[in-house]
Amino acid sequence: NVPVGTQTDRLLVVSVALDQQVSPVPTVSSVTFGPTGASCTVNQSFTQFPSSTSEFSNKVRNELWYLTAPSASQTCNVIVTLTNTVGDTSSAFTASVLFSGVNQSTPIDNTATATGTSTAPSVTISDNNNHIILDVISSVINGGVPTLGPNQIHQGSHSNGFNFISGSS
Repeated sequence: NVPVGTQTDRLLVVSVALDQQVSPVPTVSSVTFGPTGASCTVNQSFTQFPSSTSEFSNKVRNELWYLTAPSASQTCNVIVTLTNTVGDTSSAFTASVLFSGVNQSTPIDNTATATGTSTAPSVTISDNNNHIILDVISSVINGGVPTLGPNQIHQGSHSNGFNFISGSS
């Protein structure tokens, strides 16, 4: 359940990390706020961030989705629908973050993605306005969780214990 209060200019963001090492390979077909939850009377659709998908073919996939102005005073489930089920040997991880005070006509200024095999992954995004930057990472390494940088705040992480980790900050 994700509680949304009465803050002004709300933005709800969901990060999705998918383990794609098992066929059929899952992708996200939709993300919704509602229609189920503790006090939910809505069913609102998220939009995928433009140019926000990163994929290391047949290994991992990361996506970011957003919903401007999620209905106030609601506690709804965020439902991520996949094209295929995630089996016993693969994983999916999501984290949601609610922001307020966000420009509702242009809530997303910039996106950046990177893929590779580095043991110290990073991506550079230009920002001259001190905006909040949300990221998602996943990898096909054994155990543990991604290590945060000095200016990152942990939003959630997952490890399946043997060949997939992911995190959002």
